[in-house]
Amino acid sequence: MTVNKKLCFKPLAIAFGLTAMLASADISAQSAKVTTAWNYMQSHELDKAKEAIEEATKDAKTGIQPKTYLYRGQIYYMIFKDNETSDPVYEKLGYDPLALSLSSFMKGFELDPGARKFPELKEEITRATLDVFNSGILAFNANDYAHALERLNMFQETLDKLGPDGAQLRALLVKNKIDPQNLILYQSISASELGMKDLSAQKLEMLVKMNSVNPVVYTSLAEHYKEKLDTAKAISTLEMGMKNATDKKDILVNLLNIYIGRGDDAKALEIGNEAKKTDPENTSIYVAVGSIYDKMGKAAEAEAEYNAALAMKPEDFNSLNSLGRLYYNSGANYWNQSIESKDKVKAGSLESKAKEEWNKALVQFEKAYKVNPKDRDLMRAMSALYSRLGQNQKAQYFLEQSKKPE
Repeated sequence: MTVNKKLCFKPLAIAFGLTAMLASADISAQSAKVTTAWNYMQSHELDKAKEAIEEATKDAKTGIQPKTYLYRGQIYYMIFKDNETSDPVYEKLGYDPLALSLSSFMKGFELDPGARKFPELKEEITRATLDVFNSGILAFNANDYAHALERLNMFQETLDKLGPDGAQLRALLVKNKIDPQNLILYQSISASELGMKDLSAQKLEMLVKMNSVNPVVYTSLAEHYKEKLDTAKAISTLEMGMKNATDKKDILVNLLNIYIGRGDDAKALEIGNEAKKTDPENTSIYVAVGSIYDKMGKAAEAEAEYNAALAMKPEDFNSLNSLGRLYYNSGANYWNQSIESKDKVKAGSLESKAKEEWNKALVQFEKAYKVNPKDRDLMRAMSALYSRLGQNQKAQYFLEQSKKPE
């Protein structure tokens, strides 16, 4: 039996920004093309500014000057801001002004290491990068995973390229209580939603190496390995989660599922009992542990687990159904012994015990049927049980019900 427990990940909706920077007014050393672009930018003639600055980037002299790329970044950033309400704006414009803005600032930073000549480059990079971040988070919240992944990858790559020079960006993340590990998790989730399972797993593996405390990281990566039929890696991943995660409930449930699936009853029982301690109100765990005891032939222990679950949740279908089947099988065992016995007195006693167990089973099945009257396996079990008890009309009714199309 598999225990299922849904995990929920709530993304952050964050918006913050910096005061807009003004383009530098020092144009004394600029070429005519750069000057033209700057002038057009000041008068907000952005199409003309864009055309002029693109020509400047192709020039042998201005194409290697950091100021050219500072202005280019500022022009594209202004275009982005003018069209921000239609983000992703590149669907409207045919190009991505925010990406071009950031790449321009980064190119200027590359040509002016440490931004010693043009310190405003650092501020511009920070501002554009935060807009990339905000765009990615908003896309994630809107379930636009393709745009979210593209933006968050861009944000992460920028941070990595900046290295120590990205201190201001990292400080802003800390100030706004944004865990960088969550950004990698957003990337993983986005990739998964887009069907990019291996990329999603790569991001999760990064988080495992970072000793993430988030249980979702370990359970999601373990699920990936299970889909790849690599149970050993799934187990080792979950065991890492047991060491690092702050909340181990879902990790234990996943380990329990694996060991039940492998038929390792002893290990499954060990994990199941540990899971009950960490999540004592999860009735599914008690049912799973009961099913392990049942499989091991320990009926009394199985009955105790099912009853413990029902004490917490009297109308739990799985608990009622499992307890009913336990009694049914116990009755069948007594019945078979009665048939095999050559002692009539003993056979009669065994037959009475069988009917006693079947009547106990019937009580549980009828309760389960009230909870879920559409379960066909239950209908077939009730049909067989009524037949055993000589209630043929009811047996026939549930048999017919089980065969009706849904």
